[in-house]
Amino acid sequence: MRRCWARNAHQIVRQPSNNLAYIAMNVEKKPFDNVLVRRAVAQAIDIPAILRRSTVRVRSPATTGRRQACSRNPRVKIWPHDVTAAKALLAQRAPARLRDDALSATTPRPYMPDPQRLAEAIQADLKDAGIIVTLEPLEFGVFLSKVQNGEHPMCLIGWSGDNGESG
Repeated sequence: MRRCWARNAHQIVRQPSNNLAYIAMNVEKKPFDNVLVRRAVAQAIDIPAILRRSTVRVRSPATTGRRQACSRNPRVKIWPHDVTAAKALLAQRAPARLRDDALSATTPRPYMPDPQRLAEAIQADLKDAGIIVTLEPLEFGVFLSKVQNGEHPMCLIGWSGDNGESG
């Protein structure tokens, strides 16, 4: 039996990241208290295009375990990118266009390395559907306080696992 001894040997292990980023819409604030508006937002955003342009390559919008958990729940609906359908949903809601709702984002985080660029892509997608949002970049402490107190209409937020498990 041959033994190999090495000083300062390191092994690099690669695994999918344990990060999750998403848009949170405050359902206690207008217009996001209306399910048609929330569906319109979901359909207006071209998530596959955003992922293709992302500087961070990902395998999916959710970690493997979470994606599998969602796929087992028949109540979870993944809305396809469809600007025409988004406009139709908004037309059902009310004749007025949505304007001046803030999309809050914060400084780069592990789950969102370039929040400003992501917010701009989402803003452009929403504009195509007739939803006008104002970007509101905030320092992390202020951002967290606003979100925790329910003061945000819509925000980009996420989570990073700290236990090393990948979902």
